[in-house]
Amino acid sequence: MEFKSDSKVEVEWLLNGKPKSNSSNVTIVTTAQKSQVIVEKFTKDLAGQWSCILSDDLVSLQHSFQVSLTDAKPKPQ
Repeated sequence: MEFKSDSKVEVEWLLNGKPKSNSSNVTIVTTAQKSQVIVEKFTKDLAGQWSCILSDDLVSLQHSFQVSLTDAKPKPQ
């Protein structure tokens, strides 16, 4: 998520309403104008509603999106 502000912006990532931080296969990288989630290996526990909350002295904005995991291999018939 890219953003622009004259004041310091706090960034928080949520997964299914719970704070998400760095783990063995997820790295959250935030710079002065951008925050991103880097997933090394996508697993079932990372599926769900992701939200990014940006807050500064004046306003708080939230953007949410749904991530799902599907089996790429065709099922035998």
